[in-house]
Amino acid sequence: MTFFYKMFFVCISLSIIIGNVSAYTEKELMAAEKLASNWIIQTQETVDWYKLDETITRREVVKIIGKLSWNQIWEVCDWIFGDVKSNDWGCKYVEYLYKKGIVSFNAQFRPDDQITKTEVMKMILKIKNVEKIQETTNWQEDYMITALDKWIITEKYTDYNMNATRWWIFHIAAMVIQKEQEGWLYSDEAL
Repeated sequence: MTFFYKMFFVCISLSIIIGNVSAYTEKELMAAEKLASNWIIQTQETVDWYKLDETITRREVVKIIGKLSWNQIWEVCDWIFGDVKSNDWGCKYVEYLYKKGIVSFNAQFRPDDQITKTEVMKMILKIKNVEKIQETTNWQEDYMITALDKWIITEKYTDYNMNATRWWIFHIAAMVIQKEQEGWLYSDEAL
């Protein structure tokens, strides 16, 4: 075998090996496992099945947010949104959040669309009755600053309209659970 072919096989082998190395941090995996241990999401057999680097649909997020409320979600669907059918598994979560004032009414919910960081943060803070700590003309920043103040996030972000990834949402939801358990998530107004 010539040197060229040996190098070719080494390169192919390395690309296969490197391609299978997980890029997930321990923090990201721990967040997913915390949600799974609290029955917010399903436990997966491998880390890859959590799809941590992928975006997430609005339908999937409302299920996470609904479960974060710790309330019983009834198996009821009144077909409030034209694009969320009564036999859709996400319907009960969408309508629960609508009835709680977390999701606004529109003719369409767009359950299969991706969700932005701001939309997620707003819903999480609202389901937990966390009051914004400031009211400015930049409402997206107001939610981010509130999350920073409550230690749900540890650094500022400005990509408010960026589609949120699963790991980002899992991390925020896991931090909310941790802050609840520590007893310092809520504002005085929510108590």
